[in-house]
Amino acid sequence: VKHSSIDVSRSDDFVSVSPGRIVWARQLYQRIHEPMEIFQVNKTILQYPDAKRLIKNYNDLSKVLLSYEMLYHRAWLRQVEVV
Repeated sequence: VKHSSIDVSRSDDFVSVSPGRIVWARQLYQRIHEPMEIFQVNKTILQYPDAKRLIKNYNDLSKVLLSYEMLYHRAWLRQVEVV
């Protein structure tokens, strides 16, 4: 999913909603990151056949969440400068 632009036509709503979206992305990242920390400690888990697929999915989702967060953070900063 690629989000290249964000509609900021309703600036009051956007300024109040964007921080919530950023927090949501960070919380979701934390939820998926905690099990990965367990995998780092217990290396035997990584020997299972599905481990590579799991790590790839984790990395892909982490990239998407980071992009989402950065997109809304930049847009929020631009909007705050206008207000």
